[in-house]
Amino acid sequence: MPTTSLLLLMIAAATGDGTPARPTPVEVAIAATTPDAAAAVRADLRELLARFDVDARYREIGAVDRTEVLRPPAEAPCALACVWLDLGVSAPGLAIVYISATASEQVVIRRMPLSAGFDEVAREEVAHIVASSLEALHAGRPLPVGTSGAGTATNVSIVSTTVTPPPPSPPPSRTMLLGLGAGAAREAAGQTALPTLGLSLLVGADARRFSPALWLQADGGESDLLGSPVGLRLRGGDLAALVALATRPHARVVARVGLGLGAELVAMTPHLDDPTASSDVQLDAGHLQPGAFARAAARLEVRAGERVGLFVAAALD
Repeated sequence: MPTTSLLLLMIAAATGDGTPARPTPVEVAIAATTPDAAAAVRADLRELLARFDVDARYREIGAVDRTEVLRPPAEAPCALACVWLDLGVSAPGLAIVYISATASEQVVIRRMPLSAGFDEVAREEVAHIVASSLEALHAGRPLPVGTSGAGTATNVSIVSTTVTPPPPSPPPSRTMLLGLGAGAAREAAGQTALPTLGLSLLVGADARRFSPALWLQADGGESDLLGSPVGLRLRGGDLAALVALATRPHARVVARVGLGLGAELVAMTPHLDDPTASSDVQLDAGHLQPGAFARAAARLEVRAGERVGLFVAAALD
């Protein structure tokens, strides 16, 4: 007898601490056309799942959300599998069973026609599909994809839950617009507007909004300041750098506004405006006059093609 007792104690110590293993949790979401149908399937499942150690949590839903069905297994709230039952909600006359095993990245989908409605036969068949699938997973086997145990014809498909990352957004295209044009300029004290030549370079990225760009402007020309009897002729050029914003960067017609700073170099040469003036007038020699200014500009572009377009610009210094 003491030997027997010692053996029993040793066996108990070797087999564990006597604490029963916790049931493996699963989740079953049921979308049914009537509350009675959901309750009946839930009752059948409780009876079938009692045969093995599975703790099923049930919840009723209005419809099956495919985004929830195809979520990655790492985000699933169940340890063994998540089950969704669509009992004629999305398609009358059709029962759809979704089973997602958390150890896999696949969802097995079974579609079963309800030729006689969701009667007792169909209810037992749905419960059998769920129970046999969970039993296989609990035993370490893969989800069965063959015919159901009752022989009812089911359409089986397998969908991967692996989320394909969206393709990376293409880098913003670069904008480089080089323009050469002619226009007219007028000094505040000048009486006439004289022609000018201009060179424009716009460099930036086509953003979704505003499309900021660097706008370089180089202009050259001349103007006369009339006087009596001496006038002043101005010849020179300037270079301005502006930050420009586009109102509709991806449209065929684009409007831009810019603001920046610039520098100029002007040759000033006095001359007699009145030939009859006294010869006693002595003219100073011409000289160069550097200067700096702030510039505000506006520009309207019309794109005739991918690489060719027209624009008109106005600036105020």
